[in-house]
Amino acid sequence: METTIPQNDATILQEEFKTDTDRWIEEDILKLANHFHKLKWNERTTSNQYSRVKEFTMEGPGVNRFNEIKKEITELKLHLALKEENKNEYTFYFILGYKRGSDHEEYIKLVPDPVSPMKIKTEGGANVPKIFKDMIAKNWDEIGNHLIDDLFIAEEEDSTNRVRVNYYCIDNPMVEYIKGLGEIRAITLYPGVDMNKFNNKKMISFAPTLGFKLVNSKTQENQDAFRLKGVLEMVSTITSNSRETERYVEYLRPCPPTCQ
Repeated sequence: METTIPQNDATILQEEFKTDTDRWIEEDILKLANHFHKLKWNERTTSNQYSRVKEFTMEGPGVNRFNEIKKEITELKLHLALKEENKNEYTFYFILGYKRGSDHEEYIKLVPDPVSPMKIKTEGGANVPKIFKDMIAKNWDEIGNHLIDDLFIAEEEDSTNRVRVNYYCIDNPMVEYIKGLGEIRAITLYPGVDMNKFNNKKMISFAPTLGFKLVNSKTQENQDAFRLKGVLEMVSTITSNSRETERYVEYLRPCPPTCQ
């Protein structure tokens, strides 16, 4: 018998899921960029200035839930969602959808991190992989507001009809890799831009990367996964009482246009 999800701030019911994902699908394309920015007080200019979201995090109860069920997962998707526009809040967020051997999809939120900017350097002094830093910190931070809308739009393969990505699929080899991870302490989603796809009208150039921070991870765990396309090298963080590593999962498949 299927387990009922205990409701908390991290999980999301079908009604809210439909409302917020429909809002993403139906929003005016020219207004999408607004949802990634909010007004923030700037001490240097002594005025409110627009700030761009840097990362999205899964809150504690959601991480606990994911640890509980991850070995049962048979399908994973990242849905794009919007709250009502509010210039004082980031109103774009992600919803991690998962199935456990049935057609019933369950949901956990990944919400804008209020503490960012992103920590490019870990506590232990190890830098994130260069390819990751370039994609996340540089491309996403520096792309013009007027270009953000284009990151989520592509032409269909056999026509010039333009479609908007609704969700990202995490393919089966990557799902199996995630299921094999040890205890997860934190899940973070880093927005990025793949500049190799930016000028290709047939491709979605918004490139999210999932980060799984593990507690006391053994270095030999899932070594085969580092030969799996889309898993970036881990970054070690040494804290006062534990060793943490973060595994980065990218190359998620946007749908549309690459639905299967």
